[in-house]
Amino acid sequence: MCGIFGIVFKDFREDLGKILLQAGRKLTYRGYDSVGMAAFSQNSIELKKDVGDIEKVNNKYNFKKLHGYKGIVQLRWATFGPPSKQNSQPHFDCTKNLAGAHNGNIINTKELIRHYEKKGHAFRGENDGEVVVHAVEEGYKQKKNMNASIQEADTILKGDYAYVIAQNKSNKMYCVKKYSSLFLGIGSDFICCSSDLPSIIQFTDSIVPIYDGEYIEYTWNHYRIRKLSSGEEVDRKPYRCSLDIEEAQKGKFPHFMLKEIHEQPDRAQALINFLKEPGKMDEFCRELKNESRIYLIGSGSSYNACVLGAYYLNKISGIEAVPVVAGEFKEFLGHGDFSQGTYILVSQSGETKDVVSVLNYLEEKKAKKIFALVNVLGSSLQLRVKNYLPLLSNIEITVPA
Repeated sequence: MCGIFGIVFKDFREDLGKILLQAGRKLTYRGYDSVGMAAFSQNSIELKKDVGDIEKVNNKYNFKKLHGYKGIVQLRWATFGPPSKQNSQPHFDCTKNLAGAHNGNIINTKELIRHYEKKGHAFRGENDGEVVVHAVEEGYKQKKNMNASIQEADTILKGDYAYVIAQNKSNKMYCVKKYSSLFLGIGSDFICCSSDLPSIIQFTDSIVPIYDGEYIEYTWNHYRIRKLSSGEEVDRKPYRCSLDIEEAQKGKFPHFMLKEIHEQPDRAQALINFLKEPGKMDEFCRELKNESRIYLIGSGSSYNACVLGAYYLNKISGIEAVPVVAGEFKEFLGHGDFSQGTYILVSQSGETKDVVSVLNYLEEKKAKKIFALVNVLGSSLQLRVKNYLPLLSNIEITVPA
């Protein structure tokens, strides 16, 4: 898990570094191994990055000195390539015309490094985020068009990921969503993208959901959503996000884990009150009432919730309920008749990789009854299932759900 944020402003900003730092701090829980920023001015890209958490790297490079009209910040949790300055993101392409950063995993990274090195590409590290930038660069060398290059890269990059990338001497930025969380924020003099809502809603509450298999080309005042597979444009308007930015502050607590533990009684009562109201809960229960077997699927602490939920469904309703670890679903249950099954996917973020992978598999197998318990509205899970119940936990910062 990593965190990315990319923003384009109307005008040149002396405080660009300060804004990127502010955004990055809201993504801290997504990456402690390294941090980096790319600041785009009219004729150059300034890149600062190194090993360490955001405060350590900021103390070394003073990110607030960065200026420009657009920028990218990335916080890395190392997967491909150990924590090092070379593997820190964002990354340049060969000629420093492109800079980009990603979240997720490119599973054919080593194969692609060998492939592009044979074509003359020079890699500075061994990180999969650098592979993303070189894939787009290679497409641009052939097609001289960023949209075509991004679509071409989609056919080459294998895995679950999101990324943001931009050219030097261009007023545009591009972001791509492929089974990893990503949102777009619309401000009065900027447009930004981010892995998570807290880093956006401190600047604007106008949010555009991005679906898997889509990418966005955006300037400070205009965006175009396109399908990766075809380039076809998608019309989607922003919505007003009701999340309170104050919920993303630690307040009187020394850390978010303690804050969220203390919030549990109030959040549980809010959920109980919501479930008592006619409407969403009644509709959800009607969908499940006549089912003979339900699978509850989650990862980590969400799986623990599935175990408890299965217990009560079996004991109280008489419905056979089976808790399943998301990462084991395909191996243990991947060969049945999915058209008749009922599946409830549980994820606080709505972007948990193993849970979304189950969703992808169920859709591929034409499963008809896919539901979710999810906290983040606008997430992949919430947008793609037949019906869902919100968890009403407000903004969750700590990793345990």
